[in-house]
Amino acid sequence: MLTGIVAAVLAALGYGVATVLQSQAVAPAGTPGRVLGRLFAVGVVVDGASWLVSLAAFRHLSLAAAQAVLASSVAVTAVIVESGSRTRVARRTWVAGGLFVLGSTLIASAAGPVTARHVTLASLGLAAAVLAVVGLLTARAYRNGSAMLLSVLAGAAFTGTAVYGGLLQLSMHMSFAALFDVGLVLGFSGLGLLAFARALTQGFEARVAAVMWTTELVLAVVAGVLVLGDPLHPMSSVAALIGVGAAVVACGMLGVDRPSTASSTVHLPVSGASGPAMRIGT
Repeated sequence: MLTGIVAAVLAALGYGVATVLQSQAVAPAGTPGRVLGRLFAVGVVVDGASWLVSLAAFRHLSLAAAQAVLASSVAVTAVIVESGSRTRVARRTWVAGGLFVLGSTLIASAAGPVTARHVTLASLGLAAAVLAVVGLLTARAYRNGSAMLLSVLAGAAFTGTAVYGGLLQLSMHMSFAALFDVGLVLGFSGLGLLAFARALTQGFEARVAAVMWTTELVLAVVAGVLVLGDPLHPMSSVAALIGVGAAVVACGMLGVDRPSTASSTVHLPVSGASGPAMRIGT
């Protein structure tokens, strides 16, 4: 379990940094396109590396426990944004971080040992249907949808990535089911990235990340039990619910703009930018 927790913490740090990089790439105006493209590419690379690290977490922890730790990346994003905007990190941010620790601890303690997971044709068919529905909704919401709706859709897509990424069995000789699983992971990942990037153009990055991770966390509890068969310790349902509730409350706390930072600007040095630092308006 320790390996899974360490992997999840490292991935959460990476996800938090990637969110800030991607928000810088899509939000500012008047910045050379090559600079924005470079920032977004770096953000995607950090995101991808974090996902690869998170695979270790999914193999050693239940889906809900892993997602609870990964959701703490919202706190990482909030700290970077508030520090970059040259304001004091709010007490609420630290409290939310503590709630994430509490929530992930309770969920991890409630989860039973991770059993062997296998890809079935029924689960692949269900995933393909979910991917099609989420893809259709994302296409409809892409132009005029709200940041909150797009964040929810991104969370749903990335939940699919987490579920079927945890089932990946890569080898030189892969079965049809394994290859189909790879396709699902790529499809969910691309769809989630598209919806998330679009949401970042319309909303405050901490709020967008909070809504997305709250969606992932809630869906992870359901998908972990129904799709992956993740067990729970007897009489541990209350602890699991309290843990999920703590993490959701923490996401909500970080998703509310502070009056002093609602229109905050994050200053991070960018090589090649027209000025000494790039500016991100929220």
